[in-house]
Amino acid sequence: MSNLKQNKLKAALKRGETCIGSMIVGVRSPQIVQMFASAGWDFLCIDMEHGQFDMQTIADMMTIARFEEITPLVRVPDALYHLLARPLDNGAMGLVIPRVETREQVQRIIQSTKYWPEGSRGASLSGIHTAFRGAEHVEYMRWANAETIIVIQIESKRAVDNLPELVSVEGVDATWVGPFDLSQSLGIPGQFKHPEMIKCYERVIEVCNQHGVAPGIHFQDTEWLQHWMERGFRLAMLKSDVRLLMDAARDAVSRLRRTLDHA
Repeated sequence: MSNLKQNKLKAALKRGETCIGSMIVGVRSPQIVQMFASAGWDFLCIDMEHGQFDMQTIADMMTIARFEEITPLVRVPDALYHLLARPLDNGAMGLVIPRVETREQVQRIIQSTKYWPEGSRGASLSGIHTAFRGAEHVEYMRWANAETIIVIQIESKRAVDNLPELVSVEGVDATWVGPFDLSQSLGIPGQFKHPEMIKCYERVIEVCNQHGVAPGIHFQDTEWLQHWMERGFRLAMLKSDVRLLMDAARDAVSRLRRTLDHA
């Protein structure tokens, strides 16, 4: 009997829905996955580019996610084959790949993350990702090709300029703008509301919609993210575990100290 699950994030994006997630960069306990699922988030992205995670931690988090109503993604540090394949073999339902700028890069990514006939991903079929052989091999490979979500990050002027070539590669499901690195590339670091940044956001939405790819973005500012969700970004990433915790902690202690000040 197969116990393979539908990728709810991928299905929702295909239906034109907007999905809300956050980045996990600091908390290494697998329980963080359950916490975010219980809070109602649609997806999480475990950050192996800037975060502190090893593959054992990834595997533990993916195991928890299998039993929760949340889709786990992993942001890899680079597009090398083993960095793409290992998170998938340990249960990730999708990958976020940083610093993508050329069609050739995208083609290599798809080749590395899809099984035959769409790619040449190596077959290791007795782990978390197959529920320890909970599905017949060919059935699993067909499922993985259909259900794994591939998100390419748009983080430079070159990527924005080349966007039609990037998203026209079969197998790309979504893009995800990295605003800070994009602003650096434009020579305006941290100026997320600069007119040149606005032009880039609008171009990403327009080009992605033309190619049936979900446009995504990551902001730390809730209202600014809401603004761009209303304008068409559908893979919506807010803050991170660390930022959400620190914001809540600062707000709570500030409120309590104001009470003392007025006592």
